[in-house]
Amino acid sequence: AVKDGLITNLDAPITTYLPELAGSEYENVSLWHTMQMASGIKWDENYNDPESDIRKFVPIQGVAGMLEYVKKLPRVAPPGDRFNYNTAETRLVGMALRSAIGEDLSSYLSRKIWVPFGMESDANWWLLSRGGTESGGCCISATLRDYGRIGLFTLNELKGSSSYQRVLPEGWIAKTTAPSKGADYYGALWWPD
Repeated sequence: AVKDGLITNLDAPITTYLPELAGSEYENVSLWHTMQMASGIKWDENYNDPESDIRKFVPIQGVAGMLEYVKKLPRVAPPGDRFNYNTAETRLVGMALRSAIGEDLSSYLSRKIWVPFGMESDANWWLLSRGGTESGGCCISATLRDYGRIGLFTLNELKGSSSYQRVLPEGWIAKTTAPSKGADYYGALWWPD
């Protein structure tokens, strides 16, 4: 599922990259279904309810505590069948990527996209704990001009522009923006509309 520091099989169980989840309901959930927020794992993203999963999850400091929290969640649907917005799953995808590439997400982003695409300014990425890992799925602070460059990067990747070295696998943007089985308004970490 990993070759030369790259993820080669999105259908592999997320436990391939995060073995700490073995024995949990995530054991039979693919990385792809996690990217689609369609794991089938029960999760409540209601920010107004102090007893919701998101309100209990966000204050947890460190990867180990977050993994322990999600390991206890029950299954409510088969993987891939039902979309359920889940901040924990964006963080799991970030942790899985970090595990596969063997480096911090911010240094990988800098090396693969930020520097080659000519971003003007440094960016900041929210860490899950002091000195810890980046929060997958959110929280990059950048200048407006550099966000515009991210949009251009995405368009160039979608069109297969030859003006710079391709970063993503061919067809990646189209694949990840295609509606998922669980929701015609969500792809894999993308809101297509």
